[in-house]
Amino acid sequence: MNRIWKRIMIGAMAAVLMVVLLPWRNMIVRADLFDYSSNCYVDQSSISRGKIGKSMNVTFVITNREAKDWKDVKVSIDRYMDYGYEEYVFPFEKTAEKTLGGGISVDGHKSVSIPVRVRADLAEGYYGVSINIEVKHEGENEFHSISGSESVYIYVSMPTGTGDEDPEDVNKQIAFSLGEGQATPYGVYPNVLNFAINMRNSGLSEAR
Repeated sequence: MNRIWKRIMIGAMAAVLMVVLLPWRNMIVRADLFDYSSNCYVDQSSISRGKIGKSMNVTFVITNREAKDWKDVKVSIDRYMDYGYEEYVFPFEKTAEKTLGGGISVDGHKSVSIPVRVRADLAEGYYGVSINIEVKHEGENEFHSISGSESVYIYVSMPTGTGDEDPEDVNKQIAFSLGEGQATPYGVYPNVLNFAINMRNSGLSEAR
């Protein structure tokens, strides 16, 4: 009889331990933690999907719902956003900043695609990502942030084999953007034209 009770107790303890010791990484972020229906400027028609440890694009649409035009727009992923959840883990190793040429007029919209590299230590699942939007209005010289709690989702899964290799991964790793936010140089023939070109590292690797 004592042996039976011992087996029952051991079985019960094992069941409790299985529940307690479930990988917490699989419970880091769930869809109900973020409600992006409260977004003012960011819309996401479909969730961006990627592979753990690989490059991907976070894609969404920005709409100018203010009463005046945006002369210049910069968009980035806010890695320091305080979501109020101790379990939250920022899902990317590397992100980029996007400058939208031509600005956005009132009620206008533009698609945005930000290249990122997913952390190699993530668990599969959904992750919320905060989007930071900075704009200049007509007559302003400095960018200022207009976004408060703009969020989108991504879904990441484990690579299943060589078929998951991204043929553009190398190109995304090393990339540069030229002439962003810069007027076209102007000169008069046959005079010498001296000009500089703005260059930004838009890739996933640091320039050295």
